[in-house]
Amino acid sequence: MSNNNMKIRPLILGAFLLTIATVTVAQQRGPRGGFPPRGQAGQRGPFGQRGQRGPDFIGATRDALNLTPEQVDRLRTMLDARVQSDQAAQDTIQSKIDALATVQEKSPSNKSAIDAAAQALRDAEQEPQRINDKFRSEFMSLLNADQKKKLDAIDQQAGAIDALSRLGVIGNGPGGPGGRGGRGGRGLQPPPPPPPPPPPGDSAKITRGKELFFDKKLSADGSTSCASCHDPQRAFSDGRAVAMGVHKAQGTRNSPALVQAAFGRSFFWDGRAVTLEKQVLQPIMNPKELGLTEIELQKKTGMSSADVATSLASYVRTIRSTDSRFDRFQGGDQNALTPLERAGFDVFRGRGQCIGCHGGPNLTDDRFHNTGVAWQSGKFSDEGRYSVTLNERDHGAFKTPTLREIARTAPYMHDGSLATLEDVVGFYAKGGHRNPYLDPRVRPLGLSSGEQKALVAFLKALSGDVKDGL
Repeated sequence: MSNNNMKIRPLILGAFLLTIATVTVAQQRGPRGGFPPRGQAGQRGPFGQRGQRGPDFIGATRDALNLTPEQVDRLRTMLDARVQSDQAAQDTIQSKIDALATVQEKSPSNKSAIDAAAQALRDAEQEPQRINDKFRSEFMSLLNADQKKKLDAIDQQAGAIDALSRLGVIGNGPGGPGGRGGRGGRGLQPPPPPPPPPPPGDSAKITRGKELFFDKKLSADGSTSCASCHDPQRAFSDGRAVAMGVHKAQGTRNSPALVQAAFGRSFFWDGRAVTLEKQVLQPIMNPKELGLTEIELQKKTGMSSADVATSLASYVRTIRSTDSRFDRFQGGDQNALTPLERAGFDVFRGRGQCIGCHGGPNLTDDRFHNTGVAWQSGKFSDEGRYSVTLNERDHGAFKTPTLREIARTAPYMHDGSLATLEDVVGFYAKGGHRNPYLDPRVRPLGLSSGEQKALVAFLKALSGDVKDGL
């Protein structure tokens, strides 16, 4: 890196902090577009004050624009007022979501009451933007002509950084943990794009793969097929906490849904298979699942194990979820989601921070995270990804599942330990289970009861039509 670039980088950081202070960038704002909450005494605050968390906004702004001491004092007063106004607005939004959830729960057929509660929420959601506009106007009136020119140059730099971050050229790439998350009201992440169609496959292999998938002769005792653990009526999951194989043998992990498997980068909860061809053979030859040897497989099918793998993988790639109400909403049908579900979508990509791991068209980052599910009695009941990589950071980490068809695939988590979506949302709202390797993004969210209900309602709208085969 050149010396010039080394000089520009602190200026760009100052630009980020300044644009955050004027509420044009979402990433370091509060989950709904507000500023970070107050922290412990002795910590540096968001506006250069002790007793609050966050970067030194005032110092960065002062240095970037050469503010005078008088301007700094005025800016500090403006920001203090802004924090109070913004917090009041967020509290109002939260209370309106709670009210909407209560009406939806107690009077689901009372359309006028639901519409009134939804309108009250929409009205409340406008207040942060009004606060933002007022603050920005006051901030611009604070600056002289030269400082406004500097601000304009900084804003252009910030826009370039934003674009490069989204492209993955700098930072952690699109949707990564360090990505800036886009701009917009309430600190919302941009919505995910619609899912792509599955890749084309050989029709003969797909047809043969589907036959094999449902054929119980692929098991040692003739009692079980792939479909026993991956039932099409359950979005190709099985409804059990952990899988059950031949001779009623119990496995140790939940059977994951197979929808959108065509787009996975690795398979199984621990990611030990890097292709579907490698994945499909392991259950067949696992003594607790289908229980065949490779020779038995070849005798029963008249095919080589490689051909069996290719056929099954070709079929599994066709299993997909389409036309959910959420997809229709994303396509422009504003009535596809109820007001409560729309509020839940805002929680999903805002305060709930769900989109950090469940982004993209398939609502998964396809990575591995320790949420604390496996941490029991001071140790891991299942090491997860660590058993594959032996990397210290992978202790207790499991693959992020797709959220498409999530309402059909209970129970949840790698061990099926959470029975309902309400349990899952509650688990994350409380910050998971603390352990030495907990993903830093898993922390208490402070979601109200109404926000949790709204989020569950949205998750249920992610179910559509499950299709497979040709």
